[in-house]
Amino acid sequence: MLIKRFATLIAVLALMCSAAFAQGELEGAPTADDDQTPVVVQSPSEGRYRPAADEEAETVSIALAYGVFRPRSAAVRDRFGSSLTRLSLHTYEPTKPSETRLTWEVGGYRSSKASYMGGKNSISLYSAGIGFQRGFGESKSVRPYVVAHAGPYYGKVRVPLETINQSKWGLNLNASLGVIFDRRFYLEARYDYFSKIAGFSFDGFSISGGYRLFDMKF
Repeated sequence: MLIKRFATLIAVLALMCSAAFAQGELEGAPTADDDQTPVVVQSPSEGRYRPAADEEAETVSIALAYGVFRPRSAAVRDRFGSSLTRLSLHTYEPTKPSETRLTWEVGGYRSSKASYMGGKNSISLYSAGIGFQRGFGESKSVRPYVVAHAGPYYGKVRVPLETINQSKWGLNLNASLGVIFDRRFYLEARYDYFSKIAGFSFDGFSISGGYRLFDMKF
């Protein structure tokens, strides 16, 4: 059932990506009224031309995401619950879709579940990654993108009934397909790979929604 739902979401996102790309192609087509002359601003005091402020400054957007992560492993779901809560803070690129851009993120996955024999099973995963993002189309209202990250994670697993209490560093890889709306909100489908911890595999799918908090210019 999860695979079917995830496949359905991917299909919907793919259709949205196709529509956004087609819209971007139409919006980006030149017309007779288009002015192709670059915008420049003259500095009277220095007597020379310089690019407009928006062209000379590099902008990095910071976003906060909340999602629901579902592990593929039945053993993990039995011990820690059917889903984990995912929070992340990361950069993303809403303004230059035609360029491949460097991106980073830090995030956390948490869940706990009371065991049948008493005690509480718990899992915490904290990840940090660097990767690349690429957007498609020129539409400002709906813009599809793909992104991938790689980096370390720190995990803590506790299962009292099985005398499991382990902390470990490992590797996290992930890839996402998403759509940005109005350069501020986005919806994303994602797959994560985690190297094993305490004998458990925490690979799985997640659905996240995010919000662009602020921009930084360099």
